[in-house]
Amino acid sequence: MTEFEILSVPIFFVLGLGITKILGAVGSTIRRREQTKLHWLPFAWVFVILLFQIQYLSVLWFFHEDERTWTWMSYVPILFHPFLYFLSASLILPTQRDDSMDSLLADFDKNGKLAVIVIGITLFTAIVFNVYVGGLTWSEAMEANILNVILTALIVVVVTSSTRRYLQAAATIVFIVIQLYGILSVWARPGVVL
Repeated sequence: MTEFEILSVPIFFVLGLGITKILGAVGSTIRRREQTKLHWLPFAWVFVILLFQIQYLSVLWFFHEDERTWTWMSYVPILFHPFLYFLSASLILPTQRDDSMDSLLADFDKNGKLAVIVIGITLFTAIVFNVYVGGLTWSEAMEANILNVILTALIVVVVTSSTRRYLQAAATIVFIVIQLYGILSVWARPGVVL
């Protein structure tokens, strides 16, 4: 067993908790559909967060045979994303005990946008992490980093367009399309060597 396989246990634990948190929140939200007016936009961002959490498991695959000696300076950046994914999973939908919220869209404007901002932080920091942690050169990471910049810009549009829902909706849809393209073609995937 490699050193990273041992160190990856907390990462898998946090990712698993984040996935559990987001799926539990979806279930609670659907159960409370009589008290809360549902809207597709928060569920679209739930999908985005869930995909990023699952895709991060693929990122870890590239380290499973890594024989380097792991220091805190090389390990902490890898922990950074799962913790932020968990935070975004906690913010995207209201909790079961939140009786004050009668509209999912209103809750998204109040709390869900914070989850979207957290995803933006993970995308922006991934630009440096691709090179620093992943061991790629800037030119090797260029396509992934361009996607990260575009997705970060779309997040800015989503967060700042509360009064223009059509713009917020369009940016969300484009975000999901680009995210799916990145997952299927550019970013780390199981069994594919970059």
